[in-house]
Amino acid sequence: GRVYPNDVSHGARGRRRAGAVAFYIPEVAYGTEAVVPKMNMIGRYLSVSSSSSSSGGPADIGPGGVSGLGLFTSPYLLPSPSRNRCELYGCHVALGFAILILRTGASLHDLSQTDVDIRINTDSMYASNLVDDTDRLTRWSEAKDRASFEFDGDGPANLANPDILFMIAKNRRRLMENDFFDEQGERGTISLGKSIRASFHYTNSHEFPKSGVTQSDLHNHAVSAAKAHFAMKSNARY
Repeated sequence: GRVYPNDVSHGARGRRRAGAVAFYIPEVAYGTEAVVPKMNMIGRYLSVSSSSSSSGGPADIGPGGVSGLGLFTSPYLLPSPSRNRCELYGCHVALGFAILILRTGASLHDLSQTDVDIRINTDSMYASNLVDDTDRLTRWSEAKDRASFEFDGDGPANLANPDILFMIAKNRRRLMENDFFDEQGERGTISLGKSIRASFHYTNSHEFPKSGVTQSDLHNHAVSAAKAHFAMKSNARY
């Protein structure tokens, strides 16, 4: 996740800012024939080339699944963009995209006997420290709503961005409990897996295995997307 102007830019304080996140999906095991069209129809996500900042066109099915995606970017859509908030928001977006992919695959394949393990890697130590404890996420998800959610992790609550943290905890719980509506409006009718695990991990790897995608690629695309979102917001105001 990145913000523009960044936190150390001269004149950033007091200025309107915009944020964005970039993420990479290495492989999708089930439902690629339906996942790809859905990805291309989601307007706020942009499939971009892993080798340049230009648009890479629509997603496509690569060897072993949706491995030909390159990178995706998404604008930061919540209030008060900052580096930390964008980094944590990236975990929220990645989990939401994983849920979309899993639900699409489950609509085409019987996953009731399949063990599903969703692993989301982040290069943000800040975000990782907040979401890498699955027991704590489960406990936080028990809050009825945002108003009743009490942050009891390390550090002051106002620096933990509890509004985003609560969304992550709740969506992870919904995933684990299969608490979704199908196309007919019925809840929990499609099995997303025999057992489902979803966890977040910190990585300082400079390149993701077998992809050629680097952290620099992610950083550059997030910054470019933040600049584009900033320009769009500025043009909308004037």
